[in-house]
Order: sequence, then C-alpha cells, then structure tokens
Amino acid sequence: MFPRFLFVLAVNLLVHEPITDPASVGGGPTMYDERFFRSTRGQILQLLRKRRLCTVDDLSESLGLSANAIRQQLAVLERDGLIGQEPLRRGRYKPCFAYSLTGAGDDLFPKQYDLLLRGLLREMAEEDGHEKIATLFDRAAMRMSERHNHTFEGKPLGQRVTLLAGVLNELGTLLEHEEQAGTFVLRGYNCPYGCIPREYPQICSADVQMMARLLAARVEKVNCLQQGEGYCSFIVTPADE
Repeated sequence: MFPRFLFVLAVNLLVHEPITDPASVGGGPTMYDERFFRSTRGQILQLLRKRRLCTVDDLSESLGLSANAIRQQLAVLERDGLIGQEPLRRGRYKPCFAYSLTGAGDDLFPKQYDLLLRGLLREMAEEDGHEKIATLFDRAAMRMSERHNHTFEGKPLGQRVTLLAGVLNELGTLLEHEEQAGTFVLRGYNCPYGCIPREYPQICSADVQMMARLLAARVEKVNCLQQGEGYCSFIVTPADE
C-alpha cells in the first residue's frame, strides 16, 4: 500500500501555488534566467539565497561596488517584490537594515518538483495501480476548485470564464478565451504539468472536472498539446443547455 503521507505530498505538489505571479513582481523576472543571474541584481539574489540576510555593506564588500550602487539595485529588487528588508541590530551599534529574499525571489531559483512528482506517481502506480492515480488527480482537482470557488460563486458564466482564465494563467497556461454564439472557447498554449500528462493522461480529465466545477458549466476538451497539437482547447457551454 502506497504510504498516505506520500499520497498527500503528491496532491500538494499538483496544487502547488504558482511559482510567481507576474503581476506581483512589477515586471521583474518570473523564472530562472541564467543571464539575469549574471547581472548585479542576480548576484545580489544569489548572495541573499546563500546567506539569508545581508546589509548594504555586506553586499558592497562582496560585489566590490559602492554602497550607493547597491542601494539602487536593491530598490529595483524591492519594487519588484523579490526582496524585503528588516531591522538588524549588531551589538551596541545603531540598528541597520538587512535584506532577504521574499517567496517570489526564492521561487526564481530552479525547483525540481516535476521530477519528484513523476517519481511519486510511478511508485504509486506500481504499488496501487492506475486507479489510485486517478483518485490522486481527482483529489487535486477538488482541492484546486475549493481554493478558488468563493471568488466564482454567484457570478455569470462570462465573468466566471474570465476569472478561470486568470487562475490558469497564474499556473502558466498562456490561456486565451473568446465567446462564440453563447459558448466559450478556451485555448492554452503551455502545459503547466510538463510531460507528466504523456504518462498519466488522467490529469487532463481532472483539469476538466476542476474547470467544470468552478464554471458550473459543461466543459469539453477538444485539442491537446500532449498529442502534438498546437494548444489545448476547451469548449464551455451553459449547464442548462
């Protein structure tokens, strides 16, 4: 029997909050970018990742730049929501401010959630079969819909579709939507689950269920990126039709 705590871990990985909401970081970097991390701001983030807290003087000494130059870079990083500051007292000296990464800043560094999740899914399939995988995805879809349901309740279908597009775009789906004669067409140009659906297509069915719950409508998947098509597309029709 696959251990319950690993099952719960897999659910949590599937419904993990989006790595970075671009709207919350003021147009700054939203994923690991090797060129960015070679820049002064990128080097500052790396030092904060290694040391947890750094003052302006710490960063100035480490990078060989003036304190004013460091402050200019820190101001941009703080504006973009990637770092924060807190008072720091060292001995009897006057308190100064130290800087640390925010959650958004930490999320710029690579995470291997997909490798861990794929490993868990394979172990689960070997131990308990693919029915357990379907249960896992259904649980994740339910959790996701419960998380957002309060913002969808009582709203007309068109507004729900717009809200859903926002939720899915936070996950990185690059979703577009349009209304066509009373129905809605959604097209997503990126799969946030990577190559996992190729091995476990049940996750696509769970996504459709989650969308149907939030929209209180019928949702049909028509195209799929994982089958070599250019996008995933969904047709949404009112439940009473």
